[in-house]
Amino acid sequence: MELRSAHGSISSGQRGRAFVCRRQDSARCHGYRRAVRVVICGGGAAGLSAALMLHRRGHHVTVLERDAARTPANVASAWERWERRGVPQFRHFHAYSGLARRTLLRELPEVYEALLDAGVAELDVHARLRALFPDTLPTEEDADLVSLRGRRTTFEWTLRNLLDRSGVELRPGVSADGLLWNGTKVVGVVCGGVEVLADVVVDATGRRAASERWLADAGLPPGRTLRSETGIVYYSRWYRLRPGVEPLGNVIRLDLLSMRAVLSPSDDGFASLAFSPAA
Repeated sequence: MELRSAHGSISSGQRGRAFVCRRQDSARCHGYRRAVRVVICGGGAAGLSAALMLHRRGHHVTVLERDAARTPANVASAWERWERRGVPQFRHFHAYSGLARRTLLRELPEVYEALLDAGVAELDVHARLRALFPDTLPTEEDADLVSLRGRRTTFEWTLRNLLDRSGVELRPGVSADGLLWNGTKVVGVVCGGVEVLADVVVDATGRRAASERWLADAGLPPGRTLRSETGIVYYSRWYRLRPGVEPLGNVIRLDLLSMRAVLSPSDDGFASLAFSPAA
């Protein structure tokens, strides 16, 4: 994950999020007395989530997405035909932690409900933890130990589908080349020679974020950069369950000599078998 900020420009990695304010009923916070124009560079999970949350707070949001493909008609077509060359892990298994689930419930409950409608699986983690530590007492926080598991295509399709109906402007096939700087502050981005004006610019283009170069080209300091390596390498293989077979209710982990294999439920009758080198 990367986070950089300087002079009104914010960069967020694949799992990052960016906010102008936290109040849900108004855009009047953090010094803003009016709705502001926000340009988000990158229409992946981070960019789409930020766009929906900023739009809910009354801001005018435009998302620039390099991949030109429009939102597929449904979950099935997203899996079969959606090309997202800017997301290398687009067809790998994905899981959202209990913290991510709680954030969705608080910030974007409509996204959470749409994910469940799309068949994304909830996995209760606290029951397994209690089995490992039977002598510990249950706590209220146990209810938050529920993860969401599904295909990345389903997660992103759900976000895009809701964004298309939200009033947020999405521009597929458009990417930013650099920042607009008026000598005092960042006032937008340049896309193929066209200026897109904004009060706030969010770089949510993931691991290949270019905001450090953009800031340098504008003669600005690079800001502070935070990086956190996951240390995970894995390979996914997908299986479709036969008609009438219920999705798996739990994760099955196999520890082999040189690798670990995890069979996990997913959405819409799919299950993933993920292989990773043994630590």
